[in-house]
Amino acid sequence: MINFYNLSVVFAELFIVLVIFIVLQWLLNWVFKKSHHLSWLKDKKSQINNIRKISKKILAFVWLILSLAIILFNVFLIYRGEQNLPQYTLELFQNIPKQLWQTILYGIFITGGLIIITLTISRYLDPLLKNAGKQVKDFAVFAKLTSVYDQTDTFLEKAKFHFTNILWLVTLYLSGYFFKLPPTGLNYLQILLIGYLIIAFSILILQAATAIIDSLDNLVESHFKPGTLVYRYYSNLKHLVPFAKRCLEAVIYVNMVTQVIGLIQTITGFANIGEKLVNLIVIILLSRVFIELAQLLLEEVMLTDQDLSETQKQRRMTITPLLQSLSKYLIYFGAGVWILDVFEIDPTPILAAAGLLGLAVGLGAQNLINDMVSGFFILFENYYLVGDFIETGDASGVVEAIELRTTRIRHPNGQVYIIRNGNIEEVVNYSRDYIYAVVDIPISYEANVKKIYGILQQVSEDLQANHPEVLEPIDFNGIEEFTPSHMTIRTMTKLRPTSNPRGIHDEIQGVVRDMIKAAFDQAGIPPLLPQRIIRFKSPEDSKINLLKPDDQSVI
Repeated sequence: MINFYNLSVVFAELFIVLVIFIVLQWLLNWVFKKSHHLSWLKDKKSQINNIRKISKKILAFVWLILSLAIILFNVFLIYRGEQNLPQYTLELFQNIPKQLWQTILYGIFITGGLIIITLTISRYLDPLLKNAGKQVKDFAVFAKLTSVYDQTDTFLEKAKFHFTNILWLVTLYLSGYFFKLPPTGLNYLQILLIGYLIIAFSILILQAATAIIDSLDNLVESHFKPGTLVYRYYSNLKHLVPFAKRCLEAVIYVNMVTQVIGLIQTITGFANIGEKLVNLIVIILLSRVFIELAQLLLEEVMLTDQDLSETQKQRRMTITPLLQSLSKYLIYFGAGVWILDVFEIDPTPILAAAGLLGLAVGLGAQNLINDMVSGFFILFENYYLVGDFIETGDASGVVEAIELRTTRIRHPNGQVYIIRNGNIEEVVNYSRDYIYAVVDIPISYEANVKKIYGILQQVSEDLQANHPEVLEPIDFNGIEEFTPSHMTIRTMTKLRPTSNPRGIHDEIQGVVRDMIKAAFDQAGIPPLLPQRIIRFKSPEDSKINLLKPDDQSVI
């Protein structure tokens, strides 16, 4: 009977709460209906209806929470063995100080107002953000910021989501403050609010920065023509844009985690690591940018002068890669020292140990030192330059790069020879001062030599007219050689060395052969066919004279 009595008390309490909230709901509807008759509120019917709907939702929410609290509280009392719930509840309420009741009522009143304000702001937030988005899109169209235009809607959706959550967290924190929660509880609510603020703003800043970077990328490509200084610099730095975005993302996330960890005092010591990681990422990004800028500046200073001679250009093309490599290593070295300083590591002992280690390695790596010394001599004694056609050992082709340790040579067939500078002993350079294109012309003994000389003279004139690298007319000083089957006329064409994958002498030799073949065909001179002379000895006459023309047959 006692349990049934207690249950009936619980239902009675729930019924009383329900009646109270029904009365409140009726009073609320009556107040809003009366407000429609007020002249100064006739133009705000839609806003009043919205407030009425919000108020109904708040009342329903409070009724649900209060009913659950009554049920849970009475179940706890029944489980603990209380026999008279009304008496115990009455005594409990009588023992509650009046100040606490005032605090609860005041907190409920303030919380209700905060909820109404939050819902109202949330309702008006959407049109406000849409208007702001329209303004941003109009500016993006005007400034031709395509990425900003494309990502505006996504950004505003995320901004609305995070801003709404921030409003509810602020409401929760203020409610706890007005309900006079213990300092520990308020501290946890504050950590939750500030932590979410840091995360939300970090995500929004990252998305906005990414859109701005992409838009600036498109802006530079659309507004600056190829060949301009800005376009030339940016085209060489463009490949760093994805790397820069990844570094920016890492910096924002590391900073976000650092700030959130810093809110928790028990692990504040770990927050210093985040600051060091941010500095590390910034140093890596700056070193990459400085390397690219240093290489571009060296190219601008060394290679863009139009008044240089061909030899000076080749020398600068040879030295520029070395200076670029040296600047790159210097920047890496400086970045390494900076990183050590960020992590509070004294670089002096490390540099001293590295010097001793380098000395030990240098004493043992004689081949390395030999290659580097030979590389310096090749550069400063001007044995060959980048673009020269050389031959050394089994390698021949155009010099692509001269480094401190190796030389790269591109063969006309495409393969690359990488040769240690210390192994280069003899060099044949086809690109110094001048070079001869030598072509041997076989002719038959029956050919008219004077007629061929005239044809070669005409070929020489045509060759000089069409090829500016030809310095002098073709030199052909008589017959070079007699063979049993033909005669040979050697032609020599003096050429100005130019950069050519095959070597200019090899290319002009092919041109001369083509021109001579075409001239011979036009003059009706037949090609020289292979011949073999066979002499037969008669068995009847062993004393036959093999030198008589009558006794020979030509096949």
